[in-house]
Amino acid sequence: MEARSVEHSSSIIRIDAPTYRVEFWEQPRPDYAWNLDAWLLTECTSANEALSWAETHANGRRYVVLASDTAEPSGEDATEMVLFGTDPTQANRKD
Repeated sequence: MEARSVEHSSSIIRIDAPTYRVEFWEQPRPDYAWNLDAWLLTECTSANEALSWAETHANGRRYVVLASDTAEPSGEDATEMVLFGTDPTQANRKD
């Protein structure tokens, strides 16, 4: 990792009330496909609240938390950013 100081930039896009998507992943058996249980969280006071909710509801499942700039992050124009976790169905996984 590399860290460096940067100048303040007015071109930063800020999203005051993002929607969070929480994806819980579970694999019934090692050779089975992954099952997805996805949730949308709105009106969160912070990313920490969304992360805490995900941890509380994971019940031992792997999970991914994403932040979105829209209330319907599944749309083609939505921008999502991963805040925590990795999708186990993505290629080149080494888990």
